[in-house]
Amino acid sequence: GNANGGSNNGGEGGTGNVVNDGGSGGGGGTPGECIEITDVTEFAAGQTGLSFFGGIEPMLAGADPDSLGLYLPPESTGSNTLTLPAAADVCLNGTGICVVGFEDETQEAVGAYYFATSGTLDLGTTAPPFYIAGSLSDVTLVEATLDPDTGAITEVVDGRCVHIENFAFQLDPPTPGWTCAAAYYDEVGQGAEEQYCDCECGAVDPDCSNPELEIFPCAPGQTCGATAQCEGTPTDWTCGDDTYDQGAGNGCDCNCGLPDPDCALAGETVNGCEAGEVCQGGGCFDAAVWTCDDTYFADGTCDCGCGLHDVDCADALVASCDYCNDEGSCSTTDCPGTINPVDNSICTI
Repeated sequence: GNANGGSNNGGEGGTGNVVNDGGSGGGGGTPGECIEITDVTEFAAGQTGLSFFGGIEPMLAGADPDSLGLYLPPESTGSNTLTLPAAADVCLNGTGICVVGFEDETQEAVGAYYFATSGTLDLGTTAPPFYIAGSLSDVTLVEATLDPDTGAITEVVDGRCVHIENFAFQLDPPTPGWTCAAAYYDEVGQGAEEQYCDCECGAVDPDCSNPELEIFPCAPGQTCGATAQCEGTPTDWTCGDDTYDQGAGNGCDCNCGLPDPDCALAGETVNGCEAGEVCQGGGCFDAAVWTCDDTYFADGTCDCGCGLHDVDCADALVASCDYCNDEGSCSTTDCPGTINPVDNSICTI
């Protein structure tokens, strides 16, 4: 299926184990003073493929579940050793590696948070999204509060702490080459409530053998080919078949009923618009609406706060922004700045 719905914790977890051999801890207490995590269970990727979750044992307080979350920034790459942040306040803002403990977690509330302030993450040669292998070593997490309105994280004075000596994990795709969430592969076989032929996921989805299923993310009229790529011309495309998604050098064809994927390629000549117009979302718009330097539009990097959505952005979320404080942007500070979290063409204030 596509990215509609789903739980916070994703699908079936990969292998993982916790080994306790003593060791030293970081700020907020030493391992001898902290609760030692002895097991992380059902460790699995979340919907974005940049967050990973698993249950933790022993229970930290009440009867409600406790869990561990690992958050990685989009640019994460495999490395022998990645040092966890020395301060909890860089966590959950999309700019750094983040390890969080959730105590007594329910749909309505979390009893307490723990944020890592020391330790290392080893991803080997793997990198997100979804399928990573490696370990967390000598990680100390200290109790902290999380402001639900501002996102501010404040360490609790004389608060509790938990420690992980070593947690090894390995998350493998359901079939070689699969790059989407594991839950989307063979949804018919899994008995999923929502079922799609998931295309452009690196490998063929068995669900695509059912012609009755919607093909995601292909446009109506397209098929999913043997190489797991969308093929053919969409039904709603009004220009020539040889103009849609033909790759570099074919040009960005605008006002053709649908956005041309070629428009996401840097340097493509825009066809179908008048002088002084830009192609945005498949339609032509007055370039004067773009408030940043004209050369920043469709230059290969995602520029935000410029009045229009830059075609270089993967989506409209602030997490996709490469630059948030270009001259002419409504934001004057580095990303995320004051960019609207769900509409990166404008600011919140």
